[in-house]
Amino acid sequence: RGARTALPASRRGAAGAPTTSLGRVSAVARHLRWPAAKVQAAVNYEAAFPEEINGALAENDSVDFEVVRRMLPQAAEFIAGKR
Repeated sequence: RGARTALPASRRGAAGAPTTSLGRVSAVARHLRWPAAKVQAAVNYEAAFPEEINGALAENDSVDFEVVRRMLPQAAEFIAGKR
């Protein structure tokens, strides 16, 4: 399972709009070297379409190296820390 840069689950404000800490959005934006507005747009999208995001994450999690090897026979497995 690959690492993900993610914000903690957003909370819903009184009007139902997603709310997140601006500091967390800023920290992720700095880490990804993206504008904060782009990160906030991603947070807003996840709040509006959680089924789509969860489906994409589940599909990603279902792919292991053997699946990749079938699609790309030249692929070589790399395991960090093993020699």
